[in-house]
Amino acid sequence: MKMIAIGTGNNTNEIEYFKNYFNITFPCISDPDFKIHKAFNEPRTPLLILADKRIVPCKVLSVLDFHKDAENILQDIRKVIYNIQDRVSKPKTLSLK
Repeated sequence: MKMIAIGTGNNTNEIEYFKNYFNITFPCISDPDFKIHKAFNEPRTPLLILADKRIVPCKVLSVLDFHKDAENILQDIRKVIYNIQDRVSKPKTLSLK
């Protein structure tokens, strides 16, 4: 799993400040013209998306309720990851009708 932050409406300088201030080590991408944000149909932010490119559609889970406590958010993430693993490890059977 990879983690990438997208700074919706933020330029490169703002992203660097954010990374340094919060000591963030994962990649952060600036999106000053909202192109990436628009590609996701302009969701509310902050937005957490878990995606697996082995499954179509790629977008698997969006977490918008960051008022939940961290443990509940992690439980939601774990459930989705386990479901993804089940779908990927158990290929669908084909019918020859």
